[in-house]
Amino acid sequence: MIPLRPSVVSVAAGALLAVIAVTSQSTLAAEATPPDHSEGAALPARTRWTATGSALNASLRPPNADLPATVWADSRVATNGTGATGTLTSPPFSLTQPCLVFQITGGAHPFRAAFNLLCDGQVVRTATGGGTTPRTVTWDVRRWLGRKGQLQVVDLVDGDDGFVRVEALSWAETPATAPSGDVPMAVQSARQEAQADVAAARRRAGEDPWRPQYHFLPPAQRMNDPNGPFWADGWYHLFYQWNVFADRPGAGAMTWGQARSRDLVRWEHLPIALWPDWERGEAQCYSGGAFQPRGGAPLLFYASVPATAGMRSQWRVAPRDAAFTRWERDPSQAVVAADRQDGPAQHAAWRDPFVFETGGRTFMLLAAEHVPIYEATDAALTHWTYRGVFYDRPGLSAECPNLFPIGDRWILLLSPKGPVEYWVGRFDPETARFTVEREGRLHQGKAFYATHGLRDGQGRQILLGLVKGFPSGRGWRDCLALPRVLTLGADLRPRLEPVPELAQLRGEAKTVANLTVANTTRAIPGVTGDRLELIADLELGDARACGLRVRTASNGSRGVELRYVPGELRLPGSTVRLAPSNSGRVRLHVFLDRGVIEVFADEGRIAEVAVVRPDPADLTLTFFAEGGTAVLRRLDAWTLAALPETDVPWETTAP
Repeated sequence: MIPLRPSVVSVAAGALLAVIAVTSQSTLAAEATPPDHSEGAALPARTRWTATGSALNASLRPPNADLPATVWADSRVATNGTGATGTLTSPPFSLTQPCLVFQITGGAHPFRAAFNLLCDGQVVRTATGGGTTPRTVTWDVRRWLGRKGQLQVVDLVDGDDGFVRVEALSWAETPATAPSGDVPMAVQSARQEAQADVAAARRRAGEDPWRPQYHFLPPAQRMNDPNGPFWADGWYHLFYQWNVFADRPGAGAMTWGQARSRDLVRWEHLPIALWPDWERGEAQCYSGGAFQPRGGAPLLFYASVPATAGMRSQWRVAPRDAAFTRWERDPSQAVVAADRQDGPAQHAAWRDPFVFETGGRTFMLLAAEHVPIYEATDAALTHWTYRGVFYDRPGLSAECPNLFPIGDRWILLLSPKGPVEYWVGRFDPETARFTVEREGRLHQGKAFYATHGLRDGQGRQILLGLVKGFPSGRGWRDCLALPRVLTLGADLRPRLEPVPELAQLRGEAKTVANLTVANTTRAIPGVTGDRLELIADLELGDARACGLRVRTASNGSRGVELRYVPGELRLPGSTVRLAPSNSGRVRLHVFLDRGVIEVFADEGRIAEVAVVRPDPADLTLTFFAEGGTAVLRRLDAWTLAALPETDVPWETTAP
């Protein structure tokens, strides 16, 4: 709780996006004017506002000792303190005079900590605070006289200046100050704020000894789910959730960053593909996918999250250029929304659209309390009909559905807020039914998440995923896992191998053969570093356990251990069973990139990822045996090149 001065309306638990939404509804009666809140024109009484979240619900309880009579809302008296978020929305009321005048204080965070005027769902006037001194603002609203409006306060920013206070709101016949509130300028300011925040965070990120150097990640701030990858004209295109305002969950705003690559190794950053459409009240661009119709340009589909925490909707996005580097939303409406779909009511948080085609028909999977499936009814993919429940089980709470054809089977991947799970079976487009033949976990650890994939020009099914679990507060968070080739074995179990293109990062090879150790640990001569690729053939012999330790101290202590015991591998964050055919031998394919380690083994049956935080000075590689004698039959090791840090080409003006 931050102390307030009695004359203030603070909206802090994040920032206060205060919105006046103007609608065309002419049948709604104006509210009686509370004498302490206006000067003769009808404004909505605070007692009838509706709150979501916990940032602003205290503002609904007048009289409140912490809220003076002139205060409209204050998230700094939130029940959950200054980290809370939420919204506060008034009933509709009439716009009756030429000007709205108010005082505003707080952080300069356009749309995320602001007081806005909306007309027919679009923001047409907006204002933010400029510090701790209240400033008087006048909006000219003559264009919308006689129409209906709503006041809405949205708290989205949780930094030190993440607050807004609005007081002394009143109607006026003439301006009290020069009219302001230009929306295009506010959009430009919001994008400039993001650019400045990324630049400041980038300086901190560059000092972090655990930040990966050859895994893909944005220049700074938080990366989240990979989205909508596709291959076209010799380019791999990647999109990803990118919080440009913060390096932590629960703050800022999700955009869709984008990049492209010729080889899945070296990536070129491109301008942000999707910003939140703040003008229509959108707060976040959540996950989704890409789909390329036969003979057409690729399309993006994403989940739109409103600032009010209301029902999400799925939107279609088309390219604006032939290189697929700039994108624009379908201007008409969401393609799948709660009020425009013929199936049963879905959970408000339904999300993560995944679009695919088979048998000349196009389908969409979504993540909700189950996995519903929809089918497109037009070639433009703007109208969809509900086909049923594609997959469900008790307690399912899954994200990021993917469905890929591999041979004569299909593989469904879900991220159920834990290790990614798979189901292999057959899909019938006539009935839209999926018949499962095998299921299991794609991996055992929790660091690999939110898969997505593409079919490339070589016919390979490429699988991407997020490496999560890095700490916040370091100017960056999380990265893309190394791209994998996904296949199915004869047993219908998935096989995952790193793409061979990664070999171009290799430096000079170091090879060690037939290193025998008995109840001891030996350093591997000539192999040190924090960016390594290792291919190691281990023979257990009569030892109880053997393995490698990367990132050990020079005296052999500490280290990140890859332990082989009969029948299983014990890796950072996971223990995995080996196929019976291993019989005392195992090959490990290891990628170490400072704070992330990826281990592939058992002919693709094992693909594990872990986030590690070794001492920055620990760079030695060792081989150990316990309870007997083991042999390192062969080790091939390479130092991998660090990829150059590049910036995003910023476009601060909306198209």
